[in-house]
Amino acid sequence: MSRNLVSILKNDFGVDESTFIESINDPKNASAKGSILGAISEVILKRLLSKKFEKKRIKEKPDGGFDNKNNEARGDFYIRNKKNNKNEWIVVECKGLKSNSEKHAHNFYDKKNCFNFLNKKLYEFDKSKIYDRGYKTYLKSKQKWEISNKGRKFPNFTWNKNFPGLETFNLKNLWKNPEELYNWIYKLPDNLFDPKNVDIGKGAIKILMTHMPSSRIGIHTNIKSTGPLKGEFGILALDLYMRTGSHKFVFASSNDLNHQPASPEHLSQNYTVDIVPYGIKKKPIISFPWYENIDDCIKYGNPVYRKLDETQVDQR
Repeated sequence: MSRNLVSILKNDFGVDESTFIESINDPKNASAKGSILGAISEVILKRLLSKKFEKKRIKEKPDGGFDNKNNEARGDFYIRNKKNNKNEWIVVECKGLKSNSEKHAHNFYDKKNCFNFLNKKLYEFDKSKIYDRGYKTYLKSKQKWEISNKGRKFPNFTWNKNFPGLETFNLKNLWKNPEELYNWIYKLPDNLFDPKNVDIGKGAIKILMTHMPSSRIGIHTNIKSTGPLKGEFGILALDLYMRTGSHKFVFASSNDLNHQPASPEHLSQNYTVDIVPYGIKKKPIISFPWYENIDDCIKYGNPVYRKLDETQVDQR
């Protein structure tokens, strides 16, 4: 361990290396580990952006408290191309993957469950049905809201029919039919279904999923829901480290991310970026609405530009 790091542990935390490592690795302190990983992601993203963009850090808490937080600047950075001198900025939000998506979103402790999950994605995935389910949920919410808000209009349903719902994944050409999928799963070693491995993304199936659990109240509808408002940022920068072991970012425009079906002002807290089955798929395949570089995201995703709000900028 470098002298600088030893000095930081001693001066900032008052502990030695072994105590720090023990505290970080304690499952009860997962949130602390997540905070450190989040800080690391922001540093790496900042370096990445510095190559081409002017950037300004957005305050976590502006002067006057959270009530003075601009609803159009709830991300981590304002950015603009260094060649652009206009007051046109994109708000970028930096996030990491959900650390336990396999545990909470699905039950992958059982081979039968894993087969049913993948079989459904492969052979029962119907875009029109997904769109229709979302629209029906929207209509119920719209009707209920408009009854309680006479004379006011509920926000429009704007899902992309070609890419409906909240999931993106590519499982093409991995298995020819359900029987081949079944044989593959039942030949996998049992340790890949052990909760100790599944819960940390080292089981038979990895799910690359966003995690944005903050609650927000819709500006127009006053609906409270878990997930950011659609206008809070222009681009979501997602660090894939938790499931790839590499701090590689993918990017999505908030315009391209489908809103919650019951609340068009809210984005979802959980979007699936890809599904990676053990051994047979070496790495995630990135597809719309996600981009592997921010330039393509800006070019094709048409993120919203904002005027710089100096009250939200961290000058430190």
